[in-house]
Amino acid sequence: MVRNMEISVVIPTHNRNDLLERAVQSVIAQTLLPFEIIVVDDLPTIETKDIIEAFDAKGDVHCRYFENREICGALGSRNLGVRHAMGSHLAFLDDDDYWDKEYLKTATSVIQSTGAEVTLTARTMCYASGRRKPGKVPPDSYCKKDFYLKNPGASCSNFIVRKDRFLEVGGYDLRVSGSADKDIFMQLMDLGCSYVPIKERLVFKWEGHEDQWSTNARRVLPDVIKFYRKYWDEMDIIIHLKMLKKILRLALQAAQARS
Repeated sequence: MVRNMEISVVIPTHNRNDLLERAVQSVIAQTLLPFEIIVVDDLPTIETKDIIEAFDAKGDVHCRYFENREICGALGSRNLGVRHAMGSHLAFLDDDDYWDKEYLKTATSVIQSTGAEVTLTARTMCYASGRRKPGKVPPDSYCKKDFYLKNPGASCSNFIVRKDRFLEVGGYDLRVSGSADKDIFMQLMDLGCSYVPIKERLVFKWEGHEDQWSTNARRVLPDVIKFYRKYWDEMDIIIHLKMLKKILRLALQAAQARS
């Protein structure tokens, strides 16, 4: 196996040890290994720390465990992990997702051949029933208007970025939480970063557990509003109307869920 000395993999975790083990194992199984794996735990437990130390002891990839007792949540953990990262590039992975073994090799080849500072990779959606379906394929180019109303394909687990560019935008914006994946991509594009999509479905996004954030309108609604407020002054009247329609639809769904 060839070792890539450039990529730091950052994994935030929150009391999902079984899923975390699968995520870390998918990194260690890469045909092109990263420089390091950084796991940041915002609900620190001895069990989680022991899991990461056991992976580190195997010697395939240096695995480091950090506690996040200051800024809870995945975004704070990702930013904290980046502060400890030593690679020139950052690859993020949620603890309930996992990668095809060719993911880092393919992404590295694209980055080296094109000079891309940001990549997004196509995904496969996975369910507890065993069913899988094709996920979103990242767009060929960036159109900001497309990202106001929806997310055309940016998520934590399919996102690789040059570390210095990530730091230049200040990392994940904690104020927009639920929309943070597309928000960080939008910030990087506004900064002028070069971007290349990867069309192969090399990232597996887990949708199978009951606390999946994106399926709960009551949890989604406040974050859509926060995102709307952040980009309010950039939107034209048509986008405003569509955003208000989206917010109303979510509000109705949330109300129905309460009744």
